[in-house]
Amino acid sequence: MISGASIVSVAGGNASLGAGIISKLGPSGEAWVVARSTDFTGALFSDTLHVVVSDIAYDSLRIVTGQGGQQARISSLVINIGQDSMLIVEGHRLDGLGDHGWTTVAGAWTMSAGLRTILAPPASDSVWNFAPSDTGRGSISAGWAGLSYSITVLVKPGTPASIGVYPSAGQPGAQFGNPPYLSTVTYRYAAGSAIPLNAKLF
Repeated sequence: MISGASIVSVAGGNASLGAGIISKLGPSGEAWVVARSTDFTGALFSDTLHVVVSDIAYDSLRIVTGQGGQQARISSLVINIGQDSMLIVEGHRLDGLGDHGWTTVAGAWTMSAGLRTILAPPASDSVWNFAPSDTGRGSISAGWAGLSYSITVLVKPGTPASIGVYPSAGQPGAQFGNPPYLSTVTYRYAAGSAIPLNAKLF
């Protein structure tokens, strides 16, 4: 091969027919391949071939999670606050190269108004570490080269971070006339009287 080793690969074929095998490696571009006789020498017994690999065509996108052989296409995501999920956008090549034609592409990520996240959606990246900052319901989309793919998203409260005890079941906080009981304060009640206790998770 004279040039284009990253564009195509060359291997021997049926030697009795003088055949060789040229395989596309992935990227588009041009290459020059040389064929030489193994039986005769001289300029008359060699030739060059100009190989042109056209731009790659894609027909669809998908969003996956996981790494390596554990990747899985998803159509929905349920996640809790405090968790994160690494989302990856892939495009499907019509030539089938890659993982059955699937390769990562630099997608434009967007999310619907019902979602809040710590990291803004990337404008051009194959990966987005989605970490919600509030509960909500909506969708996440990835677009690239005129193609798009969307998933539905549900963000749940998740596990509580703390607990507080209040005298009233209403809105918690001193500004609402409902301050929490404090461990540094001794509260005294007459024997036989009811003590209002309302536990709230945060």
